[in-house]
Amino acid sequence: MIDYDTEYFFIQKEAFNEHLPSAMADVNTSMRKFEFEAQPLGSSPLIFFNAAKDRQISAKINEIVPDIIFDSGNFMVKKNIRDKLISYDFPNVSIHPAVYIDNKSNWHEDYWYLTFTSFFDCWDRSKSTYDSTQIKIGSELLFSVDSYGLNYGLLDATELKDRLFFKMGGTGDGLIVCHKSLAPLFQTGERCGANLTLISDY
Repeated sequence: MIDYDTEYFFIQKEAFNEHLPSAMADVNTSMRKFEFEAQPLGSSPLIFFNAAKDRQISAKINEIVPDIIFDSGNFMVKKNIRDKLISYDFPNVSIHPAVYIDNKSNWHEDYWYLTFTSFFDCWDRSKSTYDSTQIKIGSELLFSVDSYGLNYGLLDATELKDRLFFKMGGTGDGLIVCHKSLAPLFQTGERCGANLTLISDY
């Protein structure tokens, strides 16, 4: 039997690094429902700036522009990561051009935003620790989960290509998940900007 809890990682923003940006969409981008909907092919790039700019400048904190920049729970990646990701042709993942404007007003035009257009609810309620009171977000009733155990039967029944990279469903967190075979793509060194945590260690 495959131990799926040690096969998958959550991808999250690197913790406790005050030099990292907190991406925020500009006015035009914020109206495009980019967080949940694939953008039309050929449409203009999504544009982001650093919501932490004023705080970092006032505290004299030098901004690091990393390979992976998070916008809340989603993220954008540098072109070199995108070029590797597109070869997998993930279902329910849209990759669209993005621009990041740093604290010095430099435009970084080599980013690509990842939009997960659906969720994969594959956590096992009998193996996870969670609040049984559901939270209503929009039209959905979701759980607040403290620790995860995966649904092995569901994963066994799902082809690997369809569960390599996805956003966890059924929770308010909506954490992004990758299979261990993809983990090296999101571990790019000192300027990575992301932390990977095994689901068994979360």
